[in-house]
Amino acid sequence: MKQQQLLETVCKAIGLNTDMIVGLSDKYEVEVSEEQVTDALDYCKRNNDPTALSWLLVRYIYKGFVEKYRGDIDEQKIECDAKASEPYIKYDGEVIVSAMHLRRIIKERKEAEQDAAQLAAPREFHLTEEDKKILLEHGCRKEDLEWIELEANVCRYILNKPDGSEDHDIDRDEAIRLMGRKKFLYNLDRTAFHWSTTEYELLRSKRSVSFESGLLGRYHNKYVY
Repeated sequence: MKQQQLLETVCKAIGLNTDMIVGLSDKYEVEVSEEQVTDALDYCKRNNDPTALSWLLVRYIYKGFVEKYRGDIDEQKIECDAKASEPYIKYDGEVIVSAMHLRRIIKERKEAEQDAAQLAAPREFHLTEEDKKILLEHGCRKEDLEWIELEANVCRYILNKPDGSEDHDIDRDEAIRLMGRKKFLYNLDRTAFHWSTTEYELLRSKRSVSFESGLLGRYHNKYVY
């Protein structure tokens, strides 16, 4: 019997699905060390149970996966079953299909926490009833007004020329004075919800005010006047 055939026969006899082990290792970006393989084999020998090798290796993969993200997750929310016919690892009730999947969950939850912190922070600037009326007539949704108000409090305003020779920060009041309140509100709305840069050309000047968002994503918008 050839070596490969012998290996396949042995793996089948002890219930070791090598394709599954390799697949899990790739998905969760965790390698099983030689020491762990040796420990697993010793366990099987001591307990006279070679079929345990498969779930032991899966458990080592899950253990390494959790260890890798220990600082970013709540370990109390981790659930896994290495012995199941289809092994799984869950986080907060959601089956984690790959390392990338968990990183996305971590990122989304951190952003949600940051959003909540920003929304709860004290605000110096508040939209007036007239501001809200202007924005709603412009097509803004009522549920977006709070985010626009928040943007006004965290946005960075920059006065500049196209060649960048006079770029410098200005405060919100100066931006409103230069642009007018209505144009200021329109650009604030755009900055809070869009990635693209839009310019409003006026005939008598090439100066501009750039809006650099303080919200997650760092949106950017420019008003040329």
